[in-house]
Amino acid sequence: MARGRGGRASAAVASLALAALTAAAATASLAVRGDATRGPGRTFAAGWEDAFHAHAWEPVYGTVEVPAATHVVRHGPEVGVEVASETVCNACGRIVTGATREHEAATGHAGFTADVPVEREVVLAEGWDEVVADEPARSELVRVGDRCASCGAERPAGGGDAGDAGQP
Repeated sequence: MARGRGGRASAAVASLALAALTAAAATASLAVRGDATRGPGRTFAAGWEDAFHAHAWEPVYGTVEVPAATHVVRHGPEVGVEVASETVCNACGRIVTGATREHEAATGHAGFTADVPVEREVVLAEGWDEVVADEPARSELVRVGDRCASCGAERPAGGGDAGDAGQP
């Protein structure tokens, strides 16, 4: 290999340097022409933004609907007492209103008393379930992510990458 001016080694180095400069110029041309765009009014070739831009993250908030906190209270049936006049068997005390002949034929009991006041429990209202609100439904404002103030890039809440260390 010849050393010094005009040697083959010098020509190879010059050729590599020219290729590197041509590649840099082509990449710069992409940035100037705007072949790749990110953010409002900013143009970058792929990879250039990451090399020269530090994100200025600002929080983005959204609304989340929180349902009411409730519990169920079970109410039993409302029961009352009703007094009715009935026919009662004198031998066994069974109520036999409207069926005295059948009762006598089945049991042999012949004595009955009519218009005996008999108390009965009756259901005045069926039981029901009541839904009681412990806390009403509400809307909450929560942080849903971050947006870069300069380029508009977004990331989910709590997200980030190694290049953003120290960024708010």
